[in-house]
Formats: sequence, structure tokens, C-alpha cells
Amino acid sequence: MEYILSDPEVIASLPTDWTQWAGAIVGAILVGLTGVLPLWVVPAKVGGTTSGPGSDENLKYLLGFAVGGLLGDVFLHLLPETYQHTIDSGEEGGLGRIGVAVLTGILTFL
Repeated sequence: MEYILSDPEVIASLPTDWTQWAGAIVGAILVGLTGVLPLWVVPAKVGGTTSGPGSDENLKYLLGFAVGGLLGDVFLHLLPETYQHTIDSGEEGGLGRIGVAVLTGILTFL
């Protein structure tokens, strides 16, 4: 794959369209807004004091969301490398095995 992308003829023939830029910008905005999602999902505490048992519950929800988001991000970024390693090794049925493992993991933790 690297030799294809480093070929000057291929690089010169790849057009850059405005839809690619728009898609990249919209995608970056959507990914950035996912950090705001807990503000809508986790209810805010309406009250004077923040040192009650309710603030501990709120903190648990926010920490759970943060840890789940980070772990999901790590595993989703590792999937392409796993598929590439399986393709490079020429393993028979490896892609299906990875797909089944991913679906099993997602359905297990739903």
C-alpha cells in the first residue's frame, strides 16, 4: 500500500474536492461535540450544596462515561491495525473471526 501512495503519478492524479474538506470539518465538529454529550445525558444537580451524596453519584456517572469513551476510542482505533495484520499474515478466516469477536464484545457490554 505504501508504494502506491508514494508513486508521483498516483499522487498527481488524486483530486481534492470540496466535499472532502466539508466531510473532514463536519466529522471533526461531531467528534468534538461528543465531549458535550454528558451535559445532556447526565442530569445537573439543581441545589445549593455540592458536597452531598448526590454529587458523588454524578461524579460516578461522569467518570464512567469518560472511561467508557476512552476505552471505546482505543479499541476502535486498534481495529484497522488488527485487520491489516490479518491481511498481511494471510490467515485463513481471520477477518471473520475478528468480526465475530468485535460483535460479541459489543453485544456483551450493551
